[in-house]
Amino acid sequence: MKLYLNDTGEYRELVWMHNGVNCATDIVGNSGAIGEHIRWDAEHGHYVTTSDHYTWWHDYMAANSNNHNELQAILNDILVAHGYIAASEAEYTYNYHMALCDYESERTAHEATLDTLRSQYHLPI
Repeated sequence: MKLYLNDTGEYRELVWMHNGVNCATDIVGNSGAIGEHIRWDAEHGHYVTTSDHYTWWHDYMAANSNNHNELQAILNDILVAHGYIAASEAEYTYNYHMALCDYESERTAHEATLDTLRSQYHLPI
């Protein structure tokens, strides 16, 4: 997602890769930030925001990339030790808990949910 930072005059890119596709625009768009903190400049063909908003989204996406990698490692451990159904149930549990939190509390919810899964499936903490 290409962004023009109107307070610095710089162009920056937000990246959230999933299965080889940059999903940053989807994540930002689904949050409701487009139109509120980020706007589309049709004349110039890019999104416009401030450096503060860019930094917040950049840090958010980096943290969530790490969260995703941690989750995948645990789901793989559950799959190996307990099978496909257990891994699917664990992923459902994770997604359920994450849907209940807001953007600011995601890391705390992520860590608590992974700790619960580790305990439930007898994985090392």
